[in-house]
Amino acid sequence: MDARSVTTSFEESPVVNENASASQKRRQIYFGDIHAAKDFFVELGFQCPPRQTTADFLTSLTNPTERVIRKGFEGKTPSTPDEFATVWQNSEDRARLLRDIGEFDRQYPIGGPSLDEFKKSRKASQAKSQRTKSPYTLSVPMQIKLCVRRGYQRLRGDMALLITGIIFNSVMALVVGSVFYNLPNETTSLFNHGALLFFAILLAAFASALEVGSASSPVE
Repeated sequence: MDARSVTTSFEESPVVNENASASQKRRQIYFGDIHAAKDFFVELGFQCPPRQTTADFLTSLTNPTERVIRKGFEGKTPSTPDEFATVWQNSEDRARLLRDIGEFDRQYPIGGPSLDEFKKSRKASQAKSQRTKSPYTLSVPMQIKLCVRRGYQRLRGDMALLITGIIFNSVMALVVGSVFYNLPNETTSLFNHGALLFFAILLAAFASALEVGSASSPVE
């Protein structure tokens, strides 16, 4: 099976990545403007069926059983990964891409003034107590503070769940405690004490399942 990878976005979705990349058997066959990707392969002689997205069209090109050739281009289109790679390397789109990359490198050289500006902006967004080389924006105490605040807001956003948990734990504590009340302090009740610990841990584990719903509760 051909190895394929396509990085793009749907036509109806907001564009997050402006570039699309297509490869076949570890050979790059396209990289460039997402809006020009479809036209690039259509001009090579491939047909994009109606209502097919650009992502599906690029993926189908890497599979010989899925790609559709336009009339008049039989025997003229690339078919193997090497042929696709050769066409891409000799295309004007790739030459334009290399020029854009070269222009970007000249405008933003490695170790140039842009690096200092990035470091300054990164330092400005970090906490004052955080090290400059630290990959984290917030310090450990600030992260703990935010997590505790978030947990409190989740509880306050769903008080019914909190009250239900309190009532459940209180009732089960009375029930389990009454069963094991006034046990003799000797080896004959060792099994009963072990069962008490087991039920206490088991009920606590079941009660923690209620927290799964609170994780998605609204925060006020």
